[in-house]
Parts: sequence; structure tokens; C-alpha cells
Amino acid sequence: MDFSSRDYRPSDPVKFQHVDELMKLMAAITHDDRFTEVLQEEGKPRDMCEVLDRVEARGEAKGIQRGIDQNRIESIKNVMKKLKYSAQQAMELLEIPAAEQPKYLAQL
Repeated sequence: MDFSSRDYRPSDPVKFQHVDELMKLMAAITHDDRFTEVLQEEGKPRDMCEVLDRVEARGEAKGIQRGIDQNRIESIKNVMKKLKYSAQQAMELLEIPAAEQPKYLAQL
């Protein structure tokens, strides 16, 4: 059996019988609420691989959003500095949606 592959899937995956209880136990043991957050999502996970895939996907999405936010903040700062614009003017120039602007104002 080759465990070096990142795409490892057991040949006979064990299906969860008591998903809620298992996720709550994992959260209690690890002090990690991501296991119980999986229960909030649509469709109960069928096996531990699916649980970990979901947790990893959420982490990746958060990381991507953080990168986007940092990039926008740097862009706003650059426009403000180079064009002598206010934060509001810079965000308008960069076409940042009005609903997202307060989040960036708070970080400037």
C-alpha cells in the first residue's frame, strides 16, 4: 500500500454510523470546532476522508479570501499615496463594492 499519495482513499471505507456524536467527540478531544462546523453544512459526511476534505477546503477558501483582502488593502494604499486620493476615492477607482468598503476602511 502506497501511503505517499495525497489522493489516498481506503479500498473499503468505513461509513459513519453516528456522525453527530463522532464530530462532537472529535471536537472535544482536539479542542477544534471545525469538526462540529462540518455538521452545519449541507449533507452529512460519509467518512473521515470527507470530513477532512471539507475542513481543508474551508481553510483554503479562508486563505484565498485573506489574500484577496490584503491585496485590496495594498492597492487602496498605493492609489491613495500615488494619486493623493482619499480611501473612499481609491475604493471607487478600484471598483470595490460599497458593501465591502467598511471592512477595508477599518483595516486602513
